[in-house]
Amino acid sequence: MTFLVNIKHVTISLDGAVLSRATKSRKKLNKSIPIPEHMVRTSRDRTMSIKSVELISQEVEVVFAENSLVGAPKIPIARVDPEESERNPTKLQAFFSTKTEGEVTPKLNGKVAAPKYPGAASEAQSLKGSVSFSTKCFIYSANVTVSASSALEKGLESAMKKRLPKDFPFEMVFFDKEEHDKQTEIEDDDSGFGSVFCGAQGLCPRLQGEHAPRIFIGQSTTQTTGMACHMSGRFIPTVERGSIDLSNGHVAKWNKELLYVGGFLARMAYDLEMNKIHNAWSTLGKTGAATELALYTMKSFTFNHSTPDPKVSTFIKDAFFGCSTTNDFLLLSDQGIRPTKDIRHYHVDFAPFMQTTPVLQGALRAEITSMVGVLPEKLRVRPYSFKDVVNELKSRCLTEQEMAACLRWWTNTFGNHDTLTEELKKCRDELLKAGKADSGGKEIKLSVIKKFIEGRMLNARNSDDPLPEDTIPPALIQGLNNPNRIRDAFGWQEMPITHWLRFLKDAKLDQAHDIRRSPNFASHVLTVLSTLWHGLSVDSQSEVQEILEDVAFIPTTSSGRYYMHRPNETYFPEADVFRDLPIVAQDILQDPRMTIMLEHLGVQRRCDIQTFILKATHGDRWDAIDLARYLMSSPEHISHVMQLELFPCSDGRRRPIHEVFASTETNRQLGLPIVNCEYWDAGYEAQFLVRYGLREHPTIEELIAIASRSNHQARLAAFSYLCGPQYETRLEKEFDPLKFATRPFIPGIRNNEQCFISHEEVFSDSSWTLFGFGKLPDRLDKKCWNRIRRRIQRQQRGGFNFLLRKEASIFSAGEFDRIADLKIVPVPKSAPEQQEPDRVTPRECFLKSEPDPADPFYQRLFKFVDFGQNANAFLKACGVKERPECIDILKVLLKDPQEFYKMAESPEKYLSELRMIAVGHKSLPKTLIEKMRKAAIFLGCQRGKGPEERDVYKLCKVEEVLVADDMESCRTFGDCIFIAPQEELLESKFFLSFGNAISTYCEQGFTPKCASDR
Repeated sequence: MTFLVNIKHVTISLDGAVLSRATKSRKKLNKSIPIPEHMVRTSRDRTMSIKSVELISQEVEVVFAENSLVGAPKIPIARVDPEESERNPTKLQAFFSTKTEGEVTPKLNGKVAAPKYPGAASEAQSLKGSVSFSTKCFIYSANVTVSASSALEKGLESAMKKRLPKDFPFEMVFFDKEEHDKQTEIEDDDSGFGSVFCGAQGLCPRLQGEHAPRIFIGQSTTQTTGMACHMSGRFIPTVERGSIDLSNGHVAKWNKELLYVGGFLARMAYDLEMNKIHNAWSTLGKTGAATELALYTMKSFTFNHSTPDPKVSTFIKDAFFGCSTTNDFLLLSDQGIRPTKDIRHYHVDFAPFMQTTPVLQGALRAEITSMVGVLPEKLRVRPYSFKDVVNELKSRCLTEQEMAACLRWWTNTFGNHDTLTEELKKCRDELLKAGKADSGGKEIKLSVIKKFIEGRMLNARNSDDPLPEDTIPPALIQGLNNPNRIRDAFGWQEMPITHWLRFLKDAKLDQAHDIRRSPNFASHVLTVLSTLWHGLSVDSQSEVQEILEDVAFIPTTSSGRYYMHRPNETYFPEADVFRDLPIVAQDILQDPRMTIMLEHLGVQRRCDIQTFILKATHGDRWDAIDLARYLMSSPEHISHVMQLELFPCSDGRRRPIHEVFASTETNRQLGLPIVNCEYWDAGYEAQFLVRYGLREHPTIEELIAIASRSNHQARLAAFSYLCGPQYETRLEKEFDPLKFATRPFIPGIRNNEQCFISHEEVFSDSSWTLFGFGKLPDRLDKKCWNRIRRRIQRQQRGGFNFLLRKEASIFSAGEFDRIADLKIVPVPKSAPEQQEPDRVTPRECFLKSEPDPADPFYQRLFKFVDFGQNANAFLKACGVKERPECIDILKVLLKDPQEFYKMAESPEKYLSELRMIAVGHKSLPKTLIEKMRKAAIFLGCQRGKGPEERDVYKLCKVEEVLVADDMESCRTFGDCIFIAPQEELLESKFFLSFGNAISTYCEQGFTPKCASDR
């Protein structure tokens, strides 16, 4: 009746007497509910579209006539489970019957079914007049338009035998908490009849009760929705009309699209109800009513298993969560109704300081688990994130205890890292930027905190000395007593003296702590600084000087009066020759450490260096020796002056001292920039300049660069100077031939023409011209391995004769070993089309002996060379052998045994080589022995099976050939196995070393016959 729009009254009569009457009234509460823009109105396949949603209030009143009701029993009677009885109550025997309870009440599974109209009872006569029951619910009605594809439309017309509607209403019933609780209370009241609106066919569902809401197709189906709302629409049922069809083609597609509308309406209802609670939270939240309303709404829209088809609730749930493009899904938290994206799971580490971030209430966590657990990924409640902490810190000023808890959390989590990653550093900086706390009535911003007091600084300063604003108050780091963990977690450092000095310089302090106005406090600061000075690094000392160089904080006396001056305006007492200079007060110069420190800060011992430098940079009438003489008496200015481009040179430019050369005749010939000086000797002033950077000689690199230029005279002078006695030792230690491989700086002769050649292409011996090298005079001969290493592979036969003559003076034993691995020996071409001969290493070839026409076998296996007696002697020194040895033959054999056997041309020749290997195989390396065990190099013989068949020879692996130590077995099995050559040398010393004898595989036995068989 609820979903039958045109039916407003239903009357039940029996024999002309009215038993009951049901009346339905509807009232639209508003024109339509606004659909938010984030709601997706169109179904997934775009078949249906929700044009509008209306909220309708519906009341249903049921009146029973006199004597139509019989008093309900006092003891609750178990209701029949709809799964265990007929779904349709009209099929029950007692629906219209007037029989007594005992006559009609069926027994199902041991339970007694509660009668709808029980028989007469003693209390029935006491009921006078009529009895009425009423309920109120809300109908969410959606106006749905249809835009089906042609295929779907034809398929449905074929199945339904009628056209699809252009639009239709879809309705969903929702009971508010007040009405639900009212009907539940009536239903649970054992003293009355119970609620006529509850039960298996009841209108009002019970949360998580046994009678679940259903889907209506005009009439009720047995299909439940899986939530607390009935739904009615143009669903297409199965043949028996007990459920909706989700299996058959176009019908299933239509029903799935319609279930999307159901999920859409459910989401609209949920959001509307939760927003109502959110708006009323300020007034209802204190009483707890808002929490109860929120819990009821969440449970109403929690999806459970639907029956008989579980896919129904799944489709509705998917539409419920998927019909909105926003992530703002409202949920109950400890701070009211909030979107799930703003709610967090409770955590003990964050609870002390996370006060504004909503969390799931611990007491209610179990009641809302069903909904929270099925939220899709984008709507889920998240654990605390770093961003949440930052937002908390941004939102308010924490107390000392809260901030201490926050900093402990960060330190315990990340304080044990030796080095924070870049990502953690960014997070740390963001945390410190947001954090602020109230400490001692003053707001402390973590964003400015960089330092903490620790170490010697704490002992040197007075307790009332002012501290910088970026030093963390001790109350905010309670429990963080490990400086290393503080450094690791926050990047804070101990407050250095330089940081304190910058604060004293820049901060606006009272007069008693102002270093510019209080001589006493300034003297104290200088005392602290001098105490720590020896422990400061050079960089820190320079930073102190930089900080204080423009601060007038040095207590001075001038003309008997006290003043405060900058360090560079202040002088030590010995500088006050004319008694008109501000000098450091005597009372602070008692400690020698103070003098060292003040001098580094810029307190001067002489006053005229800047004037002298100013004149020197604007004229060139001064001499370098004069400047050296002045600097020797003013060592504090040496480093500064020597870095200036101050020294006039012969090329007209001014250069720093390290770019200037001594004024010598050789340096002039080389065209180097020499210092401006009338004379040059080895006096104290000249040595002073040399000690501080003046260059007496060019480097090897500079000389080679000059010798490689186009100025011929300068090239000759540079080369002669390079070969002179001054560079003899340096050449041996510093000269790197590879660095100047392409520099043509050596004068030589090539192709009978004088030219400059690189060192790799010039030699003093004319024999090298055979290889295309240039010739160098004997007095400049500097030969070494690096000069011939890259050319040695191009030598011809004459080159070997030349190397032979030089071998004793040129090559060491180690160098011969290196030559033995170079492919330098030319051998006959392996292919006729080759233009150049093949080249092999000395280890891969052998010297030719007297030719042996009868045995050309080795000629085919190995490379033989003959370059004459002298060259051959050199090759022997490089590793060339006179003839192949056992190991050489074995290596060739192992490389390709079949090719070796083929080249031997006969088994006898192959056996002769095996004999040589057998003799020397005991001394072979183990690696070769192992290769022999695995290779097919053992020659075996198999006897022919008949007198006309020849014996078969084959290269076998060691396990495939046997030694014939048993002649009887050999005669018996000789035609089916391979036998080793029957030679003492090969059998005993070779084959048996690797394989087995035939006797190990044969066993003889004798069986005597009895006398009767003889």
